Amino acid sequence: MSDGGHQIVVDLQNRSCACKKWQLTGIPCFHSCSCIFFLKENPLDYMHECHKKEYYLRVYSHILEPLNREKFWEETFETPILPPKTRTAPGRPKKKRDKKSDIVQTRENNPSMLKRTGTSLKCSYCSEWGHNARTCQTKKTDPNQAGSTANKRKDSKAVVQPPAEASKQPTAANKVQRTAEVVNTTSHGGIFRKFKPPSQSSSRQCLGVEPIPGQKYTSLKNLQDAGKKKQKELLKKN
Repeated sequence: MSDGGHQIVVDLQNRSCACKKWQLTGIPCFHSCSCIFFLKENPLDYMHECHKKEYYLRVYSHILEPLNREKFWEETFETPILPPKTRTAPGRPKKKRDKKSDIVQTRENNPSMLKRTGTSLKCSYCSEWGHNARTCQTKKTDPNQAGSTANKRKDSKAVVQPPAEASKQPTAANKVQRTAEVVNTTSHGGIFRKFKPPSQSSSRQCLGVEPIPGQKYTSLKNLQDAGKKKQKELLKKN
């Protein structure tokens, strides 16, 4: 037969091929199989008998006798066989294990999420293992817990209605009073104080610092210098 432009001799009677694969393995190579199929025969009939079941049973038909331990072996004066030399590969050695053979476990209810392996959940509501408080069935069937959640939903959906007096059209006096309340108070009950510029504050008046000409404030450096000067005068008097 020919293979890739080369002629190969196959001898079915002697069970040999020029590629030597049939002689080494005892199994017909693809060259010999093509010849066998050309003759319309079965390739299993050309296999060596060592690959057959009958030959395998005949090999192990006798009783296998046990051997003594290594301690009772006969000593020889030949050179002992040493293990092969280990070769250190170049580069930094790997410390992380290979994760290619790991089996990815997903959750039953959500295949897109990984399964929590090696972890155990404990419910903070019923103190049982295997679930958390969010998925706790005891918490869902508890009437007290259900009522509290319903009240929370009602409170969140509740709409604050304005008082009846506010719906009326305000007069000029009401407008002045309302603006005064807004200016003097805050939403959390605090009191607004009118801002005083540094030139009009009592601290500057007692220190004797005059503002910058043409402006109502002074610089921080002038204020600090005046404070130091005032402290030195007080120390000298004492």
